[in-house]
Amino acid sequence: EPEKIRAHFKGDETQISDYQSQRRNYEAFRKSVNYLTAVKDATYDAERIGELIEHNGGIPPDGALALLRRDPQTQARRLFAANCASCHSYFKPEEAATPAAQEQLAKASAANLYGFGSREWIAGLLDSKRIAGPLYFGLTNRYLEAKAKGESFEMIDFVQDEVFKWPKKEIEQVVAALSAQAQLPSQKEIDEKDTATIEAGLKLLAADDRCASCHRINLDANPGDPSLAENDTGYPDLTHYASRDWMIGMICDPAAPRFYGENNDRMPAFCPEAEGSSKNLLSRREIELIVDWLRGVDPAAK
Repeated sequence: EPEKIRAHFKGDETQISDYQSQRRNYEAFRKSVNYLTAVKDATYDAERIGELIEHNGGIPPDGALALLRRDPQTQARRLFAANCASCHSYFKPEEAATPAAQEQLAKASAANLYGFGSREWIAGLLDSKRIAGPLYFGLTNRYLEAKAKGESFEMIDFVQDEVFKWPKKEIEQVVAALSAQAQLPSQKEIDEKDTATIEAGLKLLAADDRCASCHRINLDANPGDPSLAENDTGYPDLTHYASRDWMIGMICDPAAPRFYGENNDRMPAFCPEAEGSSKNLLSRREIELIVDWLRGVDPAAK
């Protein structure tokens, strides 16, 4: 390497010295950032384990660290950072202008997953002004390639050309119905309260001139129903959309017929084979932790 540096600067000792000085400063900064991050993580773990022990009523037989290993709030955010954050962002939409969010968006090529499946998230998905933005499809390779070629992008076109014309009440009904498929713990009470709105939305979802013109939705299927694996539309099945089972399946193999099939846009299959296979990038348990974290599951919640 010293020879390459010398050759690059054509033997200019002043430039070589300046470069080496800058590199030393950078390495010192990088190590200090890593140190500060490690301290922050250790502090979080110490505080978190106290919360878990209190909620658990004491330390379990397998030890206090076992609580952390089973905790989505501790493990999943690190798994997400290591496996998902290279494509997906994760921040509150109202914080999009902050430096931290902008740093995530600078490398993102897929949707922001904060609040995924919630009414707020789906409302943005069906918003003609937001669907092609950076929090949804706007940064995906497939959309950018289609845009560059002047080609259609079905979902965006549908929202901007068709959903845009729907009465506001009908959009709200569809949002409530689709979000209810997720069975999010944070929306349990409002979903139980809005049964009439959800029922009306389900009828719209299943109408051939609405979402069912592309997507399949089987209102009679239970989680685990074998028929859910059979989907030849090329678009994600909306049955139990964003539910725990649906999300685990999507992360395990997004190219499965139930999800994107051959239309999958580069998302890897993290667990397509039986548990223990060398082809799996993550274990099913690790995927479950990520899904529970994205769904807002907190074992220490009061």
